[in-house]
Amino acid sequence: MSSQTGMFGLLTIVVVLSATLRTAPVSAQDRKACHPVLNPTEAHYVIGYGSLMSTASKNETWNDTGTSRPVMLRGFQRSWNARGRGIGFSTTFLGVRPAPGARMTASLYRVRNIAEFRPGDKRERIYCRVAVSPARVRALDGRRVPPDGKIWIYVLKPGSAKAPDARFPLIQSYVDLFVGGCMELAARVVDKSIDFPAACVATTK
Repeated sequence: MSSQTGMFGLLTIVVVLSATLRTAPVSAQDRKACHPVLNPTEAHYVIGYGSLMSTASKNETWNDTGTSRPVMLRGFQRSWNARGRGIGFSTTFLGVRPAPGARMTASLYRVRNIAEFRPGDKRERIYCRVAVSPARVRALDGRRVPPDGKIWIYVLKPGSAKAPDARFPLIQSYVDLFVGGCMELAARVVDKSIDFPAACVATTK
């Protein structure tokens, strides 16, 4: 075998192995742990804190949700620390992690058709969906936080938080999407002493 043929064979093996690693299926057990089974008899709500704060962006995945509500959430920290999965250059998105004493602005919406959690979980594939106690959510639109059902938030998978760098930078279009969503929700805030867009920036690391 010539050195050229041997090199080609080695390259083929590497390419095939890489493709296999990238497309290896996630086990049903892992999916269940990261995206718990939903009770169809309960009401389900989602807390959005990045692109999901924008109605236009949210509606690309979640169609039957109605109007998003501005809220303040305790016990979670939002940061620029979630890296997209892509070959070559990608983006650093917003992510959250549990953090005692922290608080952040967010949106709250009800998902009336739980079938929409399938594309929703797929969209947020670098995150895990976890339950949030209603006691941690303060509504800013003058209405009560729904006491019934489940409230969910997508948190970064353990060990996956990384700071932006040259390969995974912040991109202006995503920043605009986030801030635009904050400005949209600000119109629904009843307490005018709260500058919702400014609070979005202040509660983001």
